[in-house]
Amino acid sequence: MSDEILVLGKIQGARGVRGDLRIIRRGDMLDNLKKNSPIELYRAQGIRDGFLTSPEFYNEYIMQNFAVLTPDTAQLRLKGIANADDAWSLKGFFIGIKLSEAKIKFHNPEDPYLFEYIGLDVFEGNEFKGKVKRVDEYNHKQWLIVDCLNSEVMIPLQGPYIEVTDFTRGINIVQDSGLFILDDET
Repeated sequence: MSDEILVLGKIQGARGVRGDLRIIRRGDMLDNLKKNSPIELYRAQGIRDGFLTSPEFYNEYIMQNFAVLTPDTAQLRLKGIANADDAWSLKGFFIGIKLSEAKIKFHNPEDPYLFEYIGLDVFEGNEFKGKVKRVDEYNHKQWLIVDCLNSEVMIPLQGPYIEVTDFTRGINIVQDSGLFILDDET
């Protein structure tokens, strides 16, 4: 199975005549990249749950400069993109990073990104219950969607159910929480 591609932004076109790119940011992860960092561009059908659908790698560039313009937009300069025509040719491409790389590059245990929960094992006491499949937002709350015995169980990320989150070992929920009681008839 190929690694999922997390979306960092989408190129909207040129900004100026020197080849700067105007991008729509998805979160603040691009802000944390340093000058001369590699940037990967992808073609894709779209975005679902923060990941590219049917991604196709296009090319890798080196970031020369980055500036936030508004909370949602930024200006990006890439090595090898020297004029507005070059920049406009990249309109519609997505800036992405492999999920496994993002978990290493952007890991912050004090304030984790939601994507960091994906793939974590979930335990109730010492008993393995499943893996976090995705993180959804519903009713202004974040929910971990856990794949458990071919069913999906929703666990609220905020609240009394999660006892410990260890990004190296997994998530331990409160024992006897009642979250994993599944109907035997289904």
